[in-house]
Amino acid sequence: MAVERVTTDFNVSLLDDFAEANQFTEEDLLTNRTKKISNAQMLRLGIQAMRPFFSALVTLIGWLIFVQVLRSFLPRFLQVLIFGKAAGGIIMLVGCVWAVIVGFLQSSKLTFLLLLDVLEGTAASIQGRVDTSKTEEDAQGLDKFHGEKKWSYRYVIKKIELEVSEEAYELLHTTYEQQRPTVTIYYTPKSKMLLSVDPGG
Repeated sequence: MAVERVTTDFNVSLLDDFAEANQFTEEDLLTNRTKKISNAQMLRLGIQAMRPFFSALVTLIGWLIFVQVLRSFLPRFLQVLIFGKAAGGIIMLVGCVWAVIVGFLQSSKLTFLLLLDVLEGTAASIQGRVDTSKTEEDAQGLDKFHGEKKWSYRYVIKKIELEVSEEAYELLHTTYEQQRPTVTIYYTPKSKMLLSVDPGG
């Protein structure tokens, strides 16, 4: 009985940690256990799938506002000085528009696959010990033009790779580095987006 109680306490603590790091609730998990996707998860994943497009669009809007502010408030001679040599500005504008197009294409593919998952409404699951991976990728939005990079983090379980936050990645490299638990992971079958992690599964 003592061993069972300790195991139960560990699973509760583990569930709380995974839920906080991966942004799912107990209600989400209960729904996933029935092989369904909760309504809250549909909304959250939809926003996540459109993030590359939103990031690029915000950059484009910000650049256009910046140019308009310069045209509205700078003296005429400064406008001529700045916009008279507008090659850099044109390149920046073209780059922003291109980033929006690329972001839209990236988001559209993931959003389409997610839409198919939502219409079907079925969650997939896989059980095992979780490994992690991370890769360096080009940043989105304005950071892309500064040549900055960003890290993409994933949970890996039996050749299934699911993108997660840095916090979710670091959880397995701090608290559970020495003892990787066996869990059940629920995810969307086609778009491969993480729904929840179930240590009691």
